[in-house]
Amino acid sequence: MKKALLYLFISATFIQCTTDQEDETTVENQNLTYEKGLDLSTQLPNANFDTANSGLYVGTAVSNDLTFHERLYINIYNDNHINAQFLINKFTTASYVYLQGSVLNADKNTYEFSGEIGSFKLQIENNEATIYDAIFDNKQAVANVFKSTSKDPLTSTTGTFSANSTDHDATGAWDVIYTKTDEDRFNGSIVSIVLNNNSYTITNSEELYYRRFCNPIEGSENLLSRIICRALSENDVAQLAGLPINFKYRILKDNDDLPTCDYPTAEDLVENQNTWSWNGRQGTITLDRSTLPTFN
Repeated sequence: MKKALLYLFISATFIQCTTDQEDETTVENQNLTYEKGLDLSTQLPNANFDTANSGLYVGTAVSNDLTFHERLYINIYNDNHINAQFLINKFTTASYVYLQGSVLNADKNTYEFSGEIGSFKLQIENNEATIYDAIFDNKQAVANVFKSTSKDPLTSTTGTFSANSTDHDATGAWDVIYTKTDEDRFNGSIVSIVLNNNSYTITNSEELYYRRFCNPIEGSENLLSRIICRALSENDVAQLAGLPINFKYRILKDNDDLPTCDYPTAEDLVENQNTWSWNGRQGTITLDRSTLPTFN
């Protein structure tokens, strides 16, 4: 009897300060009092705002020295409030860092957010958000968020990349924004890249996905050889500063005792591919697995 394998993996090319909440503690916001357990990452996008500037925005923020690197959620009237939060999850506990929101201009398309962690300004035009004047942990930062809709709700992950040499200018962040396609698969719809304090976005990431295989498959011991971790930058699809970039990351799990969709956490998976190359440089990439989306 051939072993049944359960594979969870990511295949991709490129592509703190935290405020711990005590049981009795709330964080005041001019629009909302946050209580323990309130989490913008679990809030559903309001369908009434799918094509409007209001709604939920999901992304990441990273300081210039890469020491602050977290997931960012912004709420613009999705539930009649204006607020934002960082979600920090290291598998066992989750921390919520909140920021107050206010409108800066009469057109209500420019906002300012501030809290103990720092501050930033946000401008929204035609469903696209631009963040500027971002300071987190007393450090200048780059932040990118994208519109989450009722049809395609977004979830974000965080990762970093570095060169194998002394090429320090090739160190940065690569953050994948996922949408859920079915119970067993998330597709990477956006890759947000920060390099030398500059921001780049790749949106045609068809080869980026996070999925699981639940049921025994005939010949499944050959599954790895049949599923190719193809590069998004094949045929020069993905570009960074006009040059093709290739990021590949893959984690998996073998188990002959899992006939159903029960599976280990991302923390337990085995990494077997973590490389990148661009403009003659090459190196390794990392992923904060605690930020990976979860299957039902």
